[in-house]
Amino acid sequence: MSKTDCMNIASAFSGIAEVLVSHPLDRVKTELQVMALNNTKPKFISGIQNIYEKNKIKGFYSGILPRLIGIVPMRLMYWST
Repeated sequence: MSKTDCMNIASAFSGIAEVLVSHPLDRVKTELQVMALNNTKPKFISGIQNIYEKNKIKGFYSGILPRLIGIVPMRLMYWST
């Protein structure tokens, strides 16, 4: 395997790792914004509880596919050029 291939694989994995770590936090942030729109006092813990009660762990990763489609190619271009 060439050095370029290794760089491309590492770049793709960096994008995947970025999304897997940051997406649940973005999901909670979005839930807090929805709570504020509904005149409910947003609290971090209650946002987590709302997501978990609705969809369990799967709820923290809802909507992850569009982010992966956007971030992985971006990281691939960034780290390989």
